[in-house]
Amino acid sequence: MNVEALLRRGYEVDGAEDGSVAWDALQDIRYDLMVTDNDMPNLCGIDLVKKLRALGVTLPVILASGMTQKNSDRLASLDLAAMLPKPYTTSKLVQVVQSVLHAARVAHGQPEPLPV
Repeated sequence: MNVEALLRRGYEVDGAEDGSVAWDALQDIRYDLMVTDNDMPNLCGIDLVKKLRALGVTLPVILASGMTQKNSDRLASLDLAAMLPKPYTTSKLVQVVQSVLHAARVAHGQPEPLPV
């Protein structure tokens, strides 16, 4: 559902059925953003981000999770671009993705892309 919503908005998207598959893709492809769910088989979203950060990868990450803000405060060391509290709508997902990508472009001095 997330992949389809982002594809309909014109984003190039790869989907992964679990954290291990996502980790393998991250080894081979350069991405502008990762949206991950904390509740994934084989490698949860938090552990996936920890592995990235341990390698010094600064890829912006949006973590979808059912954790409360109180519990998510312990995730500060992961340098998440955003948390996406569950449940969420696809329009909220798109809004957060747009916001994070905009902030990343601004931080790197890149111009905004033309509207699709």
